[in-house]
Amino acid sequence: MTDSSNIAKILAKKHPVFVIHTPTVEFNEKYVSIQHKFTATGSLIYLPSTKIFGDSSGKENIIKRLSIILTLVEALSYWKASYSPKIVIEPKTSESSIRWLEDLLLNGMMEYKYINNLSAQFIPEIQWEEDNKIIGLSKSKDSTPLVLVSGGKDSTITLSILSKHERLKAFVLNCLPSAERVLKAFPEHEVVRGVRNIDPVLFELNKKGYLNGHTPFSALLSVISTIAAVLSDSTSIITSNEASAEVSFAKYCGINVNHQYSKSSQYENKFNNLINNTFFGLPPLFSFLRPLSEPQICLLLSNKKELISLISSCNKNQLSGSWCGKCPKCISTWILLRPYIDENELIKLFGSNALEEGKHLLPALLGKTECRPLECVGTPEELDASLRFVAGNSEPLNSLLSRFPPHLLPNKYEHILKKALEEVINV
Repeated sequence: MTDSSNIAKILAKKHPVFVIHTPTVEFNEKYVSIQHKFTATGSLIYLPSTKIFGDSSGKENIIKRLSIILTLVEALSYWKASYSPKIVIEPKTSESSIRWLEDLLLNGMMEYKYINNLSAQFIPEIQWEEDNKIIGLSKSKDSTPLVLVSGGKDSTITLSILSKHERLKAFVLNCLPSAERVLKAFPEHEVVRGVRNIDPVLFELNKKGYLNGHTPFSALLSVISTIAAVLSDSTSIITSNEASAEVSFAKYCGINVNHQYSKSSQYENKFNNLINNTFFGLPPLFSFLRPLSEPQICLLLSNKKELISLISSCNKNQLSGSWCGKCPKCISTWILLRPYIDENELIKLFGSNALEEGKHLLPALLGKTECRPLECVGTPEELDASLRFVAGNSEPLNSLLSRFPPHLLPNKYEHILKKALEEVINV
């Protein structure tokens, strides 16, 4: 945690107004290109872009409206640099989208505020013009869901289980080596691709001392994948966010700091409300793994050993698609997989004994410090139960494996998930 409050005051005074300009949307028969533009007083200009492949014929108005919502969440990655006290939104937008944005500025940006020692309750003044008309999409004749694939264990097990039951489409953003490996293992599925380009000006400003910190990436992904689903005529959007995404990492001024807020069911509900209040006929978004704990997901994966060598979700080695074996995410994944996979096999996967390499991280991972590591890691309960199982006490882990809490999964997918879990538990 760094005290950047004085720097924030200086930057806010230097750049008092942050402007979200109307995105430029270009259509052709192969993809949609969205050019974002953000400016801040003091001559800051950002020009990131998004490209999503698919046929936009007859869907132009829907895509334009979704592009405005996308540009709102994309703006957070650039607003955070200057901490401007006022945001001006140039395109007209709905009240629902403003409430959604305010929630992200509060809960989705809480980690950013926490690590920079900024006001927990602060939400900038937002100037906007209202456009509450609802527009719709005619029902697709296609009945294929769109599954988000990252190359990590969660989305891989979702893809594997659902592949047995229905035809799928896979969506990947900025496809990385581990995602490509996973996709090759399921060649029967159509792949829908997206590309997000970050303006390098942001990195230059960070080097100069402008503020940095976590932004709610999964919120951005929820909008991009909705555009992809519209372009590909998909009937639903399936993510792979688990039950532990609900658990906070720290408290800051009495408010939960959740690194995974935009993976939580709270966010999922708010996003679906936004879509339902702004459009009709758009595909819903839900997480197939929502009822499951990390140990349950790892148990399912252990029954698919041919997939284990394909996956990686290590942020440090993201571009190489491998595990570094030293970061909190690697240590957490090692611990969670260890009850089901031999130590020598894990050493092959991680390149070393990750638990030995990361012993110094155990107090934080097990919740014995002020803040857990700010990465997508298992909860203290999940990690402790997995460690105890390896040490000979199976009761805590068995208790976790038997859970299936209330959820909002459609009945069809609840049945598929319960059956897959019962099959591995009874082996």
